[in-house]
Amino acid sequence: MKTNVIIAVLLIAVAAGGITVWWFNRPLPPANNTPAKPHETLTIEGLVAMLKAMDANGDEVISEAEFGTSYGETVKDDKKPFVIHAGPDKPQFTTKEAYAHFDMNHSGEIDAEDLYMIQNFKTWTALERIFAKGLTPRKFFNTVVELNSMGLAWTEEEIAAVRENLLPFQGQFFARRYFNDWGVITLKDGKQAEGFLYKGDSSEQSKADSLKPGDVRLLGAGARLSFHGKDSIMNVEAKSDHPYSRLARKLKDPAFTPDDKAANLALARELAKDGLKLEAQRMYKRVLILERENAEALEYLDLKVKKDSVEYEPK
Repeated sequence: MKTNVIIAVLLIAVAAGGITVWWFNRPLPPANNTPAKPHETLTIEGLVAMLKAMDANGDEVISEAEFGTSYGETVKDDKKPFVIHAGPDKPQFTTKEAYAHFDMNHSGEIDAEDLYMIQNFKTWTALERIFAKGLTPRKFFNTVVELNSMGLAWTEEEIAAVRENLLPFQGQFFARRYFNDWGVITLKDGKQAEGFLYKGDSSEQSKADSLKPGDVRLLGAGARLSFHGKDSIMNVEAKSDHPYSRLARKLKDPAFTPDDKAANLALARELAKDGLKLEAQRMYKRVLILERENAEALEYLDLKVKKDSVEYEPK
């Protein structure tokens, strides 16, 4: 007797920027007139478990090669190959096209962040609403956020800086070791210079930075680095109560994280009060990453939300 052949297809319908995922059974005409089984919904948990199962080497990253070994093959049982279509009666996606749908952070691979975001939204309907609005979900440290294009650019910049162990100063990012007390150097020729004081010592880091004991490297106004040798320096005065000294301590505090909206908003207000405009702008951008329409942050940055859009434009 001829048996039914059941093919389960993971169907991704892309409409108005949205994504819908489900399993459905499409039996060949049965010889015994047995009714077709009703469609079964693929849960988020089931999808994540399926993707994790593709991680052959256990590095918590599903490479395109690993994905390709399962795509089009049986991953649920011996009758249900895993394939993706753009919609009903649409051509099957190539492996590369299918892989791109799950690379939600556009990193070039399906990683823990992608799986975290998929799980966070619980259902594809929730994700669909976000995409339909023109927003992009991203994991911003320990918080999943919904970003417009400007917020996405800020987020990627912040994440890249943290990966390199860098901190923000005057619109740029620098190594943490520069963020010490702000101070003033008086040189033997009578000139003065001020900035964050990075003093040379006998450490390996100082040697790597070509700083001898007594030398000082300054990170000063305009995000400018300058070197001052021991023999050229008459006096070094650290100013621990300077607004930039307080900022350095805050940025290096492990308890202060970029995704703490209340803490970043409080720091933004303090920096604005102290007249440190570029630093305040950085913190207000973090606030907008976490709360896209925060009125105070938009006002300070001279931005507004476009009519009938999620994007920003100048006021």
